[in-house]
Amino acid sequence: MSMNFLVRFIRGSVASNRARIFMSKQSWEEFYKKGQTPWRSLSVDLSETLKKAGISSGAVLDLGCGTGEFSKWLSDRGFAVEGIDFSKEAIKTAKEICPSCNFTDWDLEDLENYPFKHEKYDIILDSKVIAFIENKEKYLDLIRSKLKGVFILQTFLRHDEKPSIAVNEGELELLLKDRFNIKDKQIKSFPNKVWVEYLLTVK
Repeated sequence: MSMNFLVRFIRGSVASNRARIFMSKQSWEEFYKKGQTPWRSLSVDLSETLKKAGISSGAVLDLGCGTGEFSKWLSDRGFAVEGIDFSKEAIKTAKEICPSCNFTDWDLEDLENYPFKHEKYDIILDSKVIAFIENKEKYLDLIRSKLKGVFILQTFLRHDEKPSIAVNEGELELLLKDRFNIKDKQIKSFPNKVWVEYLLTVK
């Protein structure tokens, strides 16, 4: 795939994402305040993923942690978890769910200025967040620089009810393969959506 195509993809993604990202930031707090959060992963189990990764302890960075369900699951199993989300309401709930976790409200578009608690992380987790990131290149570069173990990336490849929360598989993998080795890839199909989980390591 040509460099010109990549440049057009990045520019196009930035332009198309701006409106939905702005709307998201204006509305997330209201959704959390009203409890209108159907995207919350109330049933969390990363057992198989961690088995494939071969990691059973260490430092975790949960990007876009929301209300902290993944963070709590990992903390309950002995991981030192640091969670980041731009929603103050979500972080408030996360702190109640997992008092042992270290949560901070922070804009993920500004990760390069975030005061990370660790130099490197054994696990970095992004569950359905990357679709909302405007500058994906910068975001993935930062993740790569902080990773010493595995990057678990979960996202929708198709979502008929909410197309804006899905990413293009080929375009995403073009960005990923420049920075990571794809150790494992699992796709799950449902009637109205397709979901993927990548297990990635630094090249």
